[in-house]
Amino acid sequence: MRHLNCGKCLLKMLEERLHMKPRDKPLKKTVRALRKDLLPRLRKYEEYENQESSNI
Repeated sequence: MRHLNCGKCLLKMLEERLHMKPRDKPLKKTVRALRKDLLPRLRKYEEYENQESSNI
């Protein structure tokens, strides 16, 4: 689960920056991509990784 925690920390840091600069469109786009695409993929990958390691 180490990777997911790093992703959440990154998202939190970017959201704080976005709060300070709400008109920063590239930053908004990055946060949206992380939330909607990259973090769910990372969760699925880690679930699969955990299942595979428990089957060995």
